[in-house]
Amino acid sequence: MSAPLLGCWEAVSLVLSIDGEAIHPLGLHPRGQLIYTGPVGGGGESRMSVQVMAAQRSSFASGDMRVASAAEFQAAFETCISYFGSYEIDLDRQIVRHRIEASAFPNWTGKIETRAYRFVDGLLELRAPPERFAGREVVAVATWRAR
Repeated sequence: MSAPLLGCWEAVSLVLSIDGEAIHPLGLHPRGQLIYTGPVGGGGESRMSVQVMAAQRSSFASGDMRVASAAEFQAAFETCISYFGSYEIDLDRQIVRHRIEASAFPNWTGKIETRAYRFVDGLLELRAPPERFAGREVVAVATWRAR
């Protein structure tokens, strides 16, 4: 059952807590959407898609991504998160598992990303489990508003 998450959600914030310090990697007001659908036709798997990016992104100077500079590509990649796949919910534990079929970050393709979910003041909060990067604990929290 996926009822609590069904629908289209608009990005409110993405916050990384690094050893307790809050970082906003896509700025204070990112743009994006998260979509959860139920099984199509009463059968099959539930689907999800997420795209979130910095609100202020620079256009490529040439207007043609085939001839963009390495710096332009890097800036575009660093300010955008995008993936899609199927998902399942554990209602008792309040977690959702995203089974990623393809991602802008190739290392996530084929992975399962688990998020704890909760509703706070009408907003959906998705919290990633803590991870260690370069000896520091990092926790990502994405907050979404129903559209």
